[in-house]
Amino acid sequence: MQVLTWDPRWAYPEGNMQVQTEYPYYEPGQVVNGKVFILLTGPVMAESLEMEIKGKEKCKFKREWTERTPIEKNDPNDPNEPQHYHCKEHKEKYKCKNCFINQEMELLRIEGACMPPGSHCIGFTFQLPENLASSFIYKNEHDPAKPNAKCKYHLKVTFKASGIKKLKTK
Repeated sequence: MQVLTWDPRWAYPEGNMQVQTEYPYYEPGQVVNGKVFILLTGPVMAESLEMEIKGKEKCKFKREWTERTPIEKNDPNDPNEPQHYHCKEHKEKYKCKNCFINQEMELLRIEGACMPPGSHCIGFTFQLPENLASSFIYKNEHDPAKPNAKCKYHLKVTFKASGIKKLKTK
C-alpha cells in the first residue's frame, strides 16, 4: 500500500489535491498513467474535474559585437602608415517562446455539481505526442551572452465551476 504525504503547497481551505504520475520522466509517444488524490474537508461545488497538459520552451540570450570599418589612409602607397578603423558597437537581445502541447481533458463529471467531503482518487491515462522535445534547463552565467533556455511540461488539475474560485494543483 502506498502512503501519500500531502504537500502543504497544495493545501486549500476546502482540502488538498495532488497529482502523481507513474514515472517521473517520460519519452515522446509514451503513455502517461497517473492519479489525482483529493482530500476534501467539506463539499466542493463544481461541475467537473479537468486536467491541462502543457509544454513550453523559452530561450533568451544577448549578443555583443564590434563592427570594424577601415578608414581610408592618407597615403595608400605608404606601407608604414598604420591602418585605422572606425568601430561601431552592437548589442541585441533575443527571446523566444513556443508552446509544444496545450490540451485539456475532463477527468470526472461530478454528479449533482457537488464533490462530497472525504478522500478521492481519480485515475487518468493519455499518450504523449511522438514529436515532443525532451525537458531540459540550461543556464550559463559565466558566458557573456548569458544564455538561458528551458523546455518544461506540467499537468494542472482544476475543479471547474461557474461563479466560484477554482481549486487547482500543478
